[in-house]
Amino acid sequence: MVLRALSLVVIVGCSSVHETSDLAYDERFGERTSLDIYSPVSSRVAPAVMLIHGGSWRTGFKEQFEDVAQRLAGAGYAAITINHRLGPAGAFPNAAQDCVCALSYVREHSSQLAIDSARIAVMGYSSGAQLAALVGVAAEHPDLAPDCAAGATGVPAAVISAAGMQDLHDFADYETVRDFLGGDPSHVPDAYQLASPMLRVGASEPPFLLIHGTADVFVDADQSVRMQTALRDQGNEARLLLLRGGGHLFNPSGDGTELVIDIASDAPEAWLAIIDFLDHTIGPP
Repeated sequence: MVLRALSLVVIVGCSSVHETSDLAYDERFGERTSLDIYSPVSSRVAPAVMLIHGGSWRTGFKEQFEDVAQRLAGAGYAAITINHRLGPAGAFPNAAQDCVCALSYVREHSSQLAIDSARIAVMGYSSGAQLAALVGVAAEHPDLAPDCAAGATGVPAAVISAAGMQDLHDFADYETVRDFLGGDPSHVPDAYQLASPMLRVGASEPPFLLIHGTADVFVDADQSVRMQTALRDQGNEARLLLLRGGGHLFNPSGDGTELVIDIASDAPEAWLAIIDFLDHTIGPP
């Protein structure tokens, strides 16, 4: 199935954003391996952020990150939102290989997309954060090499992982994790090891920004704390932002008077940290 790309220009604040929808980065799996690109309307080649949605590896779609992509593009970054295979079709390592394939596709077509192939960060939330972190530490490893047309690629220039599981052994009693990995640790020990970003950290990893709410009852903030330690112990750059009172889906409103349905990485202080991190790692637009 060949997906037809649709393009339009929208206005975000005072900036124009060019949107290209439903590009197939792997034509074998239809819309599940498609992506959208939100580009600043500029003659300059832009740094980029590839966004991986959450949904426990079972649900979700690229449009969940549309608002984030629009904001990034309005700030001068190209933003790529991607789908990946879900459920049984996306069981490890398939979903992770899809993410590698999407990154490879963007790099291969960077000149047409006006993207700087050397300045691409990967960002994810929840299950998307696990996938983003895994791409960050293992994109060049043979077990994640995809068999799509774009083929394998190097690691991203930077990683933003928000509310992500970093050691999946700690969540072996979650049905979603067992489904994603094909069983419990006693039956598929290699899958738990290979799918856990924290257990694959080595030297010379890309810079990481880890974001986590301290009141997250689904994925404890200790996952990001320990991931930062694992990265720093190997000599890597790793920043950590802990959002006091922040949960997984419910977070304090801007004035702190109520809880709203929102993801932790959308908090104002998270946005400040994200833009500062991107400026520091992949450079300002």
